[in-house]
Amino acid sequence: MLTQCPACHVWFRLRPEHIEAAQGLVRCGRCREVFNALDGLKVERDDDDPLNPKTILPEWSEAEPVMRPDDDAGVESPPRSDPLHWDADRRPADASAPADSRRQAAFDLDADAPSSGPAESPDSLDPDTLRAVLRAAPGHSPARHARPATRRPSTGLALWSVGAVIATVTLALQFMLADPAFVDRYPLSRLVLEPFCRIAPCSVPPRRDPALLAVISREVQQDPDRADALQVTLTVVNTADFAQPAPRVQLALMAAGGQVLARRVFEPGEYAVAAAMIEPAGRMPMRLDIIRPDARASGFQIDLL
Repeated sequence: MLTQCPACHVWFRLRPEHIEAAQGLVRCGRCREVFNALDGLKVERDDDDPLNPKTILPEWSEAEPVMRPDDDAGVESPPRSDPLHWDADRRPADASAPADSRRQAAFDLDADAPSSGPAESPDSLDPDTLRAVLRAAPGHSPARHARPATRRPSTGLALWSVGAVIATVTLALQFMLADPAFVDRYPLSRLVLEPFCRIAPCSVPPRRDPALLAVISREVQQDPDRADALQVTLTVVNTADFAQPAPRVQLALMAAGGQVLARRVFEPGEYAVAAAMIEPAGRMPMRLDIIRPDARASGFQIDLL
């Protein structure tokens, strides 16, 4: 088998055990470039065009010296073994040591090889032949070297995602707080809003349910201070098991036939109340001041909103 240095284009002979020993990594003895021998691996065949012997370094071995090919020879002579060159600080202590202890990150190739320019490349090795060569290498397992790179999650992306989630949740909570009717329609939202407002500068609207407020008495009388005005007094009781704020009051003037002549909604600040909240089972008197209606009005209707 042959492999070519990608830096100086010198060809080297090697055997399957050389590929296995360093997992394919070798160091060029001419230019000291470390490269993967498998990338440019070729197999010599009888029908291949002969390579220029000046561009081929001897075969690696751990046994005996190498006889280099004669520069004037037309064909290359059978190569002899050349001692495997190890770095001084990584030379194995015992040749009989286990194979794993003799493995290095890369092999050094013979640095005394004849220098030359780029060589002619042999024909590409067909895939079937290459697979057969690799299977013949002792202990060679392509899956062992195919280790997928592990990518660490980006810290910036994680922080950005957390920030986006916090911003989205905060925006949703602000929307809920901006619409008190939303909290009334969805009472379970208080389970989220109340803990949030304990740590944030906000407040949750008090719980209210006008359907649990009842008018137990009402009366209409002349305003003692104005001849054209009337006073409507009410008493409202809270039947809920929680305190409620004073409700909005809608007053409609009715004609004899049941038609609505006029309608007005009074906010809590527009009528007189004794307190801002009605406790459970508590009663609250209210007073509404209205202008005297025309003669067509025969009655009125009150709704709590």
